[in-house]
Amino acid sequence: VCVRECVCLQNRYELCVRLDL
Repeated sequence: VCVRECVCLQNRYELCVRLDL
């Protein structure tokens, strides 16, 4: 499961990237 502060890439829950806004 993706963390709230990250977005799933390539529709894969295992791959998440942190969002720096």
